[in-house]
Amino acid sequence: MNIKDLLEIIGESYVESIKEQLVFFGLQDSNIINSISYSIVNNTVVINIPEYAIFIENGRRPGSTPPPIAIILRWIQRKRIKGRNRTNGRFISNNSLAFMIARAIGRRGIRPKPFLQRATEVVGEEVASTFAIQFSDIIDDNIKRILEI
Repeated sequence: MNIKDLLEIIGESYVESIKEQLVFFGLQDSNIINSISYSIVNNTVVINIPEYAIFIENGRRPGSTPPPIAIILRWIQRKRIKGRNRTNGRFISNNSLAFMIARAIGRRGIRPKPFLQRATEVVGEEVASTFAIQFSDIIDDNIKRILEI
């Protein structure tokens, strides 16, 4: 097994672990779960995730800037959510609903869901054991070759 094979194993393990953590945090229906991938660049594993993952990972503080309404609007349309007026029970427009949700997020914030941190901890342990086994095999092979000479 060479370094590229090890990097492939790490990349696959990391992506799988991230997806498992997203499911753990209840985000199995989110678009992010299908947007995660990895690539190997210059003998380095690069995890590709959407930019908004930082807001899932770290959450939003109460009183912070609300998220863009367009993003909330797309989420409302994808989930087919219909808002209602509390006083008369009539449906409200998706734009109004998106504005109210964005404003509420800005005021109340969102709790963090540290899926990347947890995935890194899990994969870190796996990588350490995998590398230890692989390097010991490589060292054993080299010692055997040296002794044969």
